[in-house]
Amino acid sequence: MILFQKLRETNLKLKPTKCTFAAKEVKFLGHVLSKDGIAVDTTKTDAVKTFPVPQNTTDVRAFLGLANYYRKFVKGFSEIANPLHRQLVKGAKFIWDKSCQQSFEEIKKLLISSPILAFPDFSKDFILYTDASQIAIGYILGQKDHKGREQVIAYGGRSLRGAEKNYCIRDLEYLALVEGVKQYHVYLASRKFTIYTDHEALLHTQKLTKEKITGRLARWAMFLQSYDYEIIYKKGTANGNADALSRRPYDTEIATITTATAESSTQTEASFIELDPYASICEITTSPKEKVVNDQRTDENFKDVIKYILDKELPDKTRQARKTVIESQDYIIDEDVLFHLYYQKGKGHRADRIVKRLAVPLTLRDDILKSYHDSLLGGHNGIERTYHTIRYKYYWPGMYNDIQQYVQTCMQCQRAKPDAHKRPTPLQPLPVLDVFRRVHMDILGPFRKSSGDYTHVLLIVDSFTKFMEILPMKNTGAKDVADLFYNQWICRYSAPDAILTDKGQNFMSNILKEVCNIFEIQKINTSSYRPQTNSTCERNNKTIAEKLRTCIDANQLNWPDKLPSIAHAMNTSVCTESTQYTPYFLVFGRECRTPIDTVLTEPSKVGPVAVYRQVT
Repeated sequence: MILFQKLRETNLKLKPTKCTFAAKEVKFLGHVLSKDGIAVDTTKTDAVKTFPVPQNTTDVRAFLGLANYYRKFVKGFSEIANPLHRQLVKGAKFIWDKSCQQSFEEIKKLLISSPILAFPDFSKDFILYTDASQIAIGYILGQKDHKGREQVIAYGGRSLRGAEKNYCIRDLEYLALVEGVKQYHVYLASRKFTIYTDHEALLHTQKLTKEKITGRLARWAMFLQSYDYEIIYKKGTANGNADALSRRPYDTEIATITTATAESSTQTEASFIELDPYASICEITTSPKEKVVNDQRTDENFKDVIKYILDKELPDKTRQARKTVIESQDYIIDEDVLFHLYYQKGKGHRADRIVKRLAVPLTLRDDILKSYHDSLLGGHNGIERTYHTIRYKYYWPGMYNDIQQYVQTCMQCQRAKPDAHKRPTPLQPLPVLDVFRRVHMDILGPFRKSSGDYTHVLLIVDSFTKFMEILPMKNTGAKDVADLFYNQWICRYSAPDAILTDKGQNFMSNILKEVCNIFEIQKINTSSYRPQTNSTCERNNKTIAEKLRTCIDANQLNWPDKLPSIAHAMNTSVCTESTQYTPYFLVFGRECRTPIDTVLTEPSKVGPVAVYRQVT
């Protein structure tokens, strides 16, 4: 009944032919779901059971790909499959020996007789077992049932990578703890859980202020501070589950049990780790070097500069090429990573005051803002302090504005800090001087694909009169936006002095910029995280969607045919919140005549001069 109530509240519908009711067990995505838990669908494992002996690396890869789907049911899968993984090492010669055959047969046997994993019960506390060795780390997620018996929900673990093999035992145990929490973030976030470890030193993680912790420990502590957990010490002999997982070699190329985001969630009540002030100035790098390098090379702000520095390759557009050459003078690439050069104020030689700041791609900026503002080390500082703390190590275009917006919209700061600011003045809208001088654009959708393959709508609104065009779109690319703007607006109503859009890629493209350059149109962008800046379009989006729902047919494929009528209805309606006139009247100097008007009223004889006097 709860399910149907939720469906009714959210206005969702079920298709009877795709539903199963009152069943004791259900097959879903290769698994069997029952009251006891989740198990392997034996009809699917038949493919594993009958899989022929591999004859080459391609066959081995195919078999492991099939078996890996059910690896969470097999404790120690990586150890058992290790001989097969060795066959996939680049450059290795394929040799099918006795160990490979034993591994092959053992995997098939275990999958056929795999255990049942318990369902997670989110009304109960979770248990995380972690352990580490010199070759791998292991972690297991579990819970206690109604009888107090511990049940396994998922097995996990991986081998150590690169420099991790040089960690001391304390850091290895800490790594296992952090990786286990990351792996099962979706289960552990926003709730209290218990961690069992056989390393007694982890019980004292909240006393790290008594020593100068390294940057690595500081980063891990910052990550864990968003979770509410309790650490309990268990001897290795009593912590056999995770201990066994950490004592075997894992294949570094195979993913662990389940995928989950490693981002920490915001919690009102969290168990914070108290850190030494030294940690606030340690070097913080939240992402692996490879991710930073890859993201920099695809980032719109940095990719042209990187290509020019490395290969002397410039963009085709002359203006963009000139900009790239000038900007490249402030950047340097060190060990494949792009840095921005910053010159500190002060006396002395200029070269001695150079600071290298990491050029932060868009994908990593939220992580940095969270670390330097939301975390315990960030301390929810104000705009200026947060900015000056970040700018010493990191750089991206528009950094101050992003930090300002982030801090001003922080809910915890608004709740906890007294209002020491001056009362804000009323909003100051952009001045509008005349008809068609400034227009606003936005894209609605996606909608259901129509019979003409239309999926989106381009909305163009005149800021002064609120007159609009509602245009269907097959694609939302930059060229499509520019074509519609030119053909359906400029050619009909002339080029405006300015256009205002959000910062979507289709509006920030060089194509639209070129159109603006040709017609000398000023391009204005909305503020980051503030769609209200384009309220002229935003408040019409909901109205258009509502009108579409009221007039489309049951199959919903003819909605583009209704757009002209919707535009007509909105252009001939009085704007009660602004002008008190209809957009049509302000544009054409007379009211639009509808079919009923031709029958009931006479045409207006008011001339354009009288209209101007009436409006002004």
